[in-house]
Amino acid sequence: MAFPEHWLHWTWLIPGYLCAPLKDVNGRSIDILERGELNVHNGPDILNARIRVGSLVYLGDVEFHLHPEDWYRHGHGGDRRYRQVILHGVWELRGGVPARLQERFPHVCLSSQLALSREDWQQAMETLEGYVEAAPGSGGVPPPELDDLARFSLIRLERKTARFARWAEAAPLGEVFWRGLAEALGYTRNAAPMAALMASTPVLQLAAQLPGGWPHPLALWVYFLIRGGFWTGLARHQAGIPDSVAQLAEGYLAQGLVPALQLTDWHFSRLRPGNHPLVRLAALAQLLANAPQYNLFSSFLALAQQRRHPRQVLEDWEARLIQPLSPSLRQALRALLRWSRVPEHTLGRQRARQILLNVALPVLLVWARRTGNPGFSLYLESLYEVFPGCEDPGLFQRKTLPPLPREFQLRLKQSGFLQQGFLEWLHLHHPAVSLPFALPGQTTAGVAI
Repeated sequence: MAFPEHWLHWTWLIPGYLCAPLKDVNGRSIDILERGELNVHNGPDILNARIRVGSLVYLGDVEFHLHPEDWYRHGHGGDRRYRQVILHGVWELRGGVPARLQERFPHVCLSSQLALSREDWQQAMETLEGYVEAAPGSGGVPPPELDDLARFSLIRLERKTARFARWAEAAPLGEVFWRGLAEALGYTRNAAPMAALMASTPVLQLAAQLPGGWPHPLALWVYFLIRGGFWTGLARHQAGIPDSVAQLAEGYLAQGLVPALQLTDWHFSRLRPGNHPLVRLAALAQLLANAPQYNLFSSFLALAQQRRHPRQVLEDWEARLIQPLSPSLRQALRALLRWSRVPEHTLGRQRARQILLNVALPVLLVWARRTGNPGFSLYLESLYEVFPGCEDPGLFQRKTLPPLPREFQLRLKQSGFLQQGFLEWLHLHHPAVSLPFALPGQTTAGVAI
């Protein structure tokens, strides 16, 4: 049976098409913890997936082919973009997996692990194919109504809250907050390594690693350079490393500090200067240094519990995130990056508000529900509903999207709540961004994504 390779992407992304748990070609169980996101650019098919293989959890990318040898046929063997692949999905083995490829990552054969018959699966794929052909912009899917956006926005909040609740099953909420914040600071390209780096060392252990336990931003930043896998390359190839940075690194290395990540885990191409990993790590270090006992979550919680006017709460929350970088940190950044100018603050206002929407509010909701505080949950949801716009207006003006009325665009520009609903509508209904995450015959509103 001949079919396009992207049917395998859909089979992975849409719950219900595959058996659980999966089995790799060696019989090991593989649990899908997070399916990741469809990559609409060049590189691996699925980004930022999380799987469990035995007792180990892996965070990275997933690639799909009809046959195992297509990995080499498509030129992935020496492509740096595929170094974070943690799972290779194929439709059929046809001769088995090459030995050198088996050593790199697990492989799963999808054709033998469908949760429905091949005939039903093929019919479902053909139905989705028809959906794609009737994509938004071609008149097949009408633009959403404002009432629809409100519903989609609440779905999006629930999805994010459920994700952080899963994280909180294995870590305190304060740690979950920092991991989510680090992930958001990594932006799209480096979200996964930032989150993995933050998760590699509990925040409460940081004080024991710092010189004299002093949470200076420069000391924290050098710590992250070593743990993130940057230091060896910097020390080998970079001239003019400040003495203060070199001394801190020598102290950490003498304590036996070792990298948690490799340099190949990070992305450097097609980044704005302000999104360079060293700059983002500097922002994380500054925020950690400024938080009393590293507990930024408690600060956000205390401000929210006062239940003041949303504008006041928002201003106070923003002030906790938008902090000036210390002079020593900025000087070290200039020296290592050889830039004449470096960012002066940890974040801009737009990004800070995005973090409030995508991290702070969902994690606070997890706390409210865990402590049985429905009144506080309602207050947080009211903050969400009146949240101001924080997304780039260009996101909602793509040529591939249906034309939006002027009044609709104005409301969308002003409301972060409606923007979140529109993003979720894209996630659910626009094939260039994602797919309708429901089996044929199901409603998307009831599917946890």
